[in-house]
Amino acid sequence: MGALLLRRAANWLRQTDRPILDIALDLGYTDPSNFTRAFRRETGVSPRAFRHHARGDGRRHRDA
Repeated sequence: MGALLLRRAANWLRQTDRPILDIALDLGYTDPSNFTRAFRRETGVSPRAFRHHARGDGRRHRDA
């Protein structure tokens, strides 16, 4: 996963409620499990765990 895609994914995970599947597809992944593996390889955590940690416990954001 390139640096630009990683930043874009991280921003979407932090700032939106977009499903991880949609984020993966928008970044060009045809299989969301490949996105999850690439994201975990770069960050050390899954996209879901990253979102949860970045927002804090139970905090929810809306798409702008």
